[in-house]
Amino acid sequence: MTTKQITAAVGGAAIALTAYLTWTVKTGVHGFYSNQYSTISASPSARQAHADWLKRQGANLDAIYGADSRVGTSSQGTLADLIIRERRSGVRSVAMPYSSASSVTSGLNAYNRAVVDSAKIDAVISEIEPYNTNDYAGFYSTIRSVGNWCRTNRVMPCVYMGWPSEAAWDSIVANADRVFLHCYRASTSMSGSSQYGYVRARMGTIAAKAKARGKKMSVVIIYSCEPEFSYDYFRAASWNEAYANYKTAYNTSATADMKNWLTQDGWMVFVSQYAKQIKP
Repeated sequence: MTTKQITAAVGGAAIALTAYLTWTVKTGVHGFYSNQYSTISASPSARQAHADWLKRQGANLDAIYGADSRVGTSSQGTLADLIIRERRSGVRSVAMPYSSASSVTSGLNAYNRAVVDSAKIDAVISEIEPYNTNDYAGFYSTIRSVGNWCRTNRVMPCVYMGWPSEAAWDSIVANADRVFLHCYRASTSMSGSSQYGYVRARMGTIAAKAKARGKKMSVVIIYSCEPEFSYDYFRAASWNEAYANYKTAYNTSATADMKNWLTQDGWMVFVSQYAKQIKP
């Protein structure tokens, strides 16, 4: 695979398809946000224990909080070892949540050039929430810089998002290839119809922006297993069950534009600290 961008015509619009690193999970995401980095990376046995836990959960994507402060530093060898152990346990994609452009364009740039292929990070996820910071200009600048870097380096540019302004979706669709969409529901509100109702309006906006640009967007649904959200639900249900119910509701109720311009590509669970309590 090369870094060449391939142009395709869909509905009369040109789409640039970026070639990612070969192990990037493009669909069927079963993933977790891993936190408590100091604990899970503390020793070889701790790193292996975390990799083994991910394997038991059937994970194929791990987003590692704390990676952004280790890449490009003297401690990145420990991160590389953790990632290699995860990949040996079946985790194909490893993503780095970030909040500044430099952690990607400088730190990750140095890291991915220094490590062996099996330790490389193949996706990044913006953790910037401009609806909280009110710094939309900074958000636009950051995801533009990161998106440009990603397309040169075969890394998937992704954005975690809750409730931004409508204008922000234009920039997100232009500069990212995947949206990790907030669907934090209480344990009593995890039916498929409840989930779809919660994301429906945002999904419609993303589809409209994608259609206007002639670019299909990948969407991954994020659940929170924190005690105030779906902790109790997941104690009784599998990780896959919530998403299966969502997909049934989506397939029944989604608009034609949603189905034509969005790909529903799986689920993520936030965060490993509580997920390990629920399913050790």
